[in-house]
Amino acid sequence: MNEDPETFRQRVIELAQELYPNLTLVEHPEAVDVVLADEQQVSLQNIRANYNLSDHPDEDLRGLVERHFGQLLSAAIPKIDDLSHEDVKDRLYPQVMPAEYVESAPLRLISFPLSNEVSVGLVADFPETYMYLREIDLQRWDVAADDLFDQAQKNLEELTQSVQLQLAGADKDVFIAVTSGDGYDAARILIPTFQAFLSQHLGETFRFAIPNRDFLICWRLDCEESFHQQIASQIIADSSERPYPLSSSVFVRNSEGNIHEQASTIITPPPEDDQSSPSD
Repeated sequence: MNEDPETFRQRVIELAQELYPNLTLVEHPEAVDVVLADEQQVSLQNIRANYNLSDHPDEDLRGLVERHFGQLLSAAIPKIDDLSHEDVKDRLYPQVMPAEYVESAPLRLISFPLSNEVSVGLVADFPETYMYLREIDLQRWDVAADDLFDQAQKNLEELTQSVQLQLAGADKDVFIAVTSGDGYDAARILIPTFQAFLSQHLGETFRFAIPNRDFLICWRLDCEESFHQQIASQIIADSSERPYPLSSSVFVRNSEGNIHEQASTIITPPPEDDQSSPSD
């Protein structure tokens, strides 16, 4: 039987701390399959998958943890404190994250609030690791946060050119969804050129939601109320059931490109046998 994710993560942390006593390990505040190792995000999915394929002896898990975190500590893995602005500029992306993650970070992150629940930060994305940028990085690189955000948006815009969109519905009851799974689907709502594209199909003022990091859904402001309620109820489910949850709120992007959270409305959950979810 598979182990409870939180119990499994705690076992991994205890083993890694025993094997590598100089490594600072803490639980990730938003994802049960991630830990923070010296402030770097480390996914436990591969460890868990390989462990579930084994006969589950403790020595198997110990070996998996030793190899996984040993690679992390390798000199080949970049560390944010050793990187220059030139090293990261082409790997910068904006990222949406829970506000509590910003509040709990060991060092102040470069970020701004999108709502009370979520904030937008910057990450440097390398094949071996994924790092949030901190305010001290601005100081040592002597760059402005706005300049880094501009570069990150350009990088994400380029990455988005090859992403497939889901466009469905008819008349005013249409939606556009992004589920590429590359970790930046929610963040794509921040790209001005992508907002312009959405406006062509949904009107200059439209609704959107980011229930989790890997899902963005946008729909018309003037859609039928029943259509809006269907999407909004699914958003609530997605934000509580899917990995990397963000927000169950509905947001509005207006004609000037400003984003605000829409006032909550009473949502009627869809029937359990309803198979028409936009996120399916």
